[in-house]
Amino acid sequence: MAGEPQRCQRAGHRAPDGHPQNCSRGATQCIPTTFAAYHQEGTATTPYDVVADMCATINYVRARYHVNLTGSNFADRVQQADPHRRPHGH
Repeated sequence: MAGEPQRCQRAGHRAPDGHPQNCSRGATQCIPTTFAAYHQEGTATTPYDVVADMCATINYVRARYHVNLTGSNFADRVQQADPHRRPHGH
């Protein structure tokens, strides 16, 4: 599913765009409320735009995991980004 910007999980009630409400959308599979909350001003307002989707996802990861602006602490803060640590649930 990742890498398929038009893909949407198929479950639940329908949203105005015809997709299931609150299903993950876009290249990073971001849900609409997260996309809206972390939308980067100046980018498209749809998660199907890869640049807008990536910007919102980066903004979310930086805020949620306290990743600094340079990203130099990304692997320290985001367990899934460190190949030397065992996977665990969210």
